[in-house]
Amino acid sequence: GPSQLKIIEESIEKMAAMRVTINLRDQIQNQPHRGFFDPRLFPQGTMQTTAIKGNIITAAQYQGEAGGQIITYYSISLEPDFMPILLRYALAVGQFILADPEVLKIKDVKDGKILGSRVQLTEDRLIIRNRLFRRIAIMQHPASQNQNRIKLQRLYDALEIAPKDRTKRKRTNDFIKSCLEYWKAFYKENGNAWGVITDYKINYAGRSLDSIDIYTEPMQPLNMDRAAEPVPATPKKRARKKETVK
Repeated sequence: GPSQLKIIEESIEKMAAMRVTINLRDQIQNQPHRGFFDPRLFPQGTMQTTAIKGNIITAAQYQGEAGGQIITYYSISLEPDFMPILLRYALAVGQFILADPEVLKIKDVKDGKILGSRVQLTEDRLIIRNRLFRRIAIMQHPASQNQNRIKLQRLYDALEIAPKDRTKRKRTNDFIKSCLEYWKAFYKENGNAWGVITDYKINYAGRSLDSIDIYTEPMQPLNMDRAAEPVPATPKKRARKKETVK
């Protein structure tokens, strides 16, 4: 209702007017492998950034008329130089990544080639896809020390699959393979991106699937050693919007 819209509007105005300062010295000292040199986020060349100050959000208010009614809306920029400062910081330290929405659309694959048809995503499948995506994205970070092995039992536990429910386990395993085949084919056709893989290997315990070894190419959101070099763009067939994934 009108009261809720007013609260939202006041919140946007307040955040747009509020300035914050983020001290990065402790972050750099405690985690030296993480820097703040990405020219897409902090275009200061090789200078080491020790503090960031800016507005929580950068928003522009627009007013217009439609159907005889006056409409007010806001545009919040996600361009590197104007994106919300806390989002900038989260991207820099790896708390968030910018995911290609095409990667999250699981599509059918045949003979290593992506088909046009999309795999239906149920609630359980969304849980599987999101957990796999996050694990793979963590593996892709250049400073990651995570093992490249995913234990399937953790996925079964997240879905509350009973040990004797072989039917649901098989459906889950089939969808896991569909995700991995799609992300592998995506890498071959589009190049590297968050969440995609170069290959994978299924490990068995007896006759049952036990774990999956994931092989990836590191992504380079930040690189202290090559700070002054431009960040190469991932080859894409067409421009795509970005989604923020936590």
